[in-house]
This record gives sequence, C-alpha cells and structure tokens, in this order.
Amino acid sequence: MNKSVKINVENIHELKKLIITAEKQSKQLEDTISKINGFKLKITSQVYEKEDRASKRPMTKAEFDRLQKPSEVKASELD
Repeated sequence: MNKSVKINVENIHELKKLIITAEKQSKQLEDTISKINGFKLKITSQVYEKEDRASKRPMTKAEFDRLQKPSEVKASELD
C-alpha cells in the first residue's frame, strides 16, 4: 500500500519578501547601533562661583571662556 502526501505552499513568495525585508532592516539597525556607540555627545556646562565679597574681583575673560568650552562625551562613556 503506497500513500503519498502533496503539500502546496501558496504564499511562499510573500514569506521570501518578508525575510528580505527583515534582513535589510536588521542591517539598518546594526548601522544605527554602531553610530550610537560612536556618537559624541556635545555638552556645554556653566559653573558659577559665588562672588568673593572681600576681593570683589570679577571673573576674567579667560576664566569665563574656559567654563564655556563645550566638551565631547561618547555615548558609551555614559554608563
């Protein structure tokens, strides 16, 4: 007694298209993650010191400029 089974997958082309789309999106996600890991965050901070009431000396331009200088920090250093 010989029996056979015939299976027909009607939407195999749709599955192939979804796999190709997933592969492309995976590559794009990997590229984005790589960019995030190498991203340098630019941070500007200001530090204000209370005025020394005895000297009444204002901050010099060099002191002020040093405090205004932006610094760069990689996203991976924020852990």
